[in-house]
Amino acid sequence: MKTNERLMRDVMEELAWQPSITSRDLAVDAEHGVVTLRGTVSSLREHDDVLDAVNRVHGVTAVADELAVTLPAANEHPDAELALAVVDALRWNAAVPADRIAVVVRDGTVTLSGDVDWHYQRETACRAVRQLVGVKRLVDAVTVTSPARAADVRAGIEAALRRYAEEDASHIRIDAHGREVVLRGTVHAAAERQQAEHAAWAAPGVDSVRNEIVIAPT
Repeated sequence: MKTNERLMRDVMEELAWQPSITSRDLAVDAEHGVVTLRGTVSSLREHDDVLDAVNRVHGVTAVADELAVTLPAANEHPDAELALAVVDALRWNAAVPADRIAVVVRDGTVTLSGDVDWHYQRETACRAVRQLVGVKRLVDAVTVTSPARAADVRAGIEAALRRYAEEDASHIRIDAHGREVVLRGTVHAAAERQQAEHAAWAAPGVDSVRNEIVIAPT
């Protein structure tokens, strides 16, 4: 297992390596695999890029996100203007049923509500909004309404995990209760933990995934 100092150095080097991360106001602490991020970023998109970069580093088991999004003055937009941009972004995305999603914008915070048939539709809608200039925060209140049968959900996730990583699939336990899925067990890396969560979200009717998988690096 990496020392705290080694993990902190690896995280900082990964952040510096990514061209999409331009903030120089980032502080990193590491303790027993848990990485704490502090500082400011200039957009919600950069915030997401920072989290993705940290989770790619071997040895990271969890991330405490204390980052703040502080927009440059040039990127500040009135709420009405930002709301129009959000509506257009959803309307022009073929994967999003825009007529089923309501938009509210207040002080740069965008709230999406309504219902969709699949999680990927909700995820795509959120991703489209998070890329927009001027968005400080996103509240996702969209629900997935397609029917789900626990046995089908569990079987589908198990099959997906075998396709992704047959060796580790046997170490993951899947509990499905209605629209909620709980994942437990152990894997060797954060990427494998994310693959398991991706498989769960892809199941029909799943509206909530609680990922309690523990990373135990070799």
